[in-house]
Amino acid sequence: MKVLSLRLGLGKKHPRMAPAEALQTVYQVEAGCLTPLALCRPEAKDVVLLLDERLKEEQKVLFHPLRNDRSVVISTGSLEAYLSKIGRQGTYVDFQKKDFKLGKDNPPDLKPLLDAAQAYELGGDGAGDSKKGGKKAKGGKKGDQGSKGGALPAGDDVHALLREIQESLAPGQQMEAKVSKDLESRLNAFKNIAYTRGYKAARAEIRAHLN
Repeated sequence: MKVLSLRLGLGKKHPRMAPAEALQTVYQVEAGCLTPLALCRPEAKDVVLLLDERLKEEQKVLFHPLRNDRSVVISTGSLEAYLSKIGRQGTYVDFQKKDFKLGKDNPPDLKPLLDAAQAYELGGDGAGDSKKGGKKAKGGKKGDQGSKGGALPAGDDVHALLREIQESLAPGQQMEAKVSKDLESRLNAFKNIAYTRGYKAARAEIRAHLN
């Protein structure tokens, strides 16, 4: 990760995993479901795709079709054809490179990709400074979430949603155990239905782009 940071021109800053908000806003997927196939989303038009150079050596690769309980087998050539169909292109990078030394005669080789990328502003309701929104979501007081403008829990985190509902009740009120169990069961059912519909839609979309 340190070498990649140098090659991107980030200095001492390191790349990090995208927050759940970015996954849902940009790619419309849940955590653990993100693959290059999600670049078909219009909101992902400014995302820069870096692919491991070793993928070229593989005849077949497996990707999640926008949900992580299924996988599709595809050749590297077919992946490139898919990206071309949606007007995208990946850059193959040697992530195994360990001897990169930054210097006057050796500038960050991946920095042009970063400079050409458009930054996404996330956080809050989209108004105001994104850094302020992110800070509020991370450091807000208990009860500042949900309807008060803070960050919402991940769409598939049923227990987090139940906690938010409980916290939104008036002080002293407590959800009955039977009601809580029934609500949890219904939310899980809705989640499973959403996953199934999302998988079918993604599969049809992928087939349409490959045909």
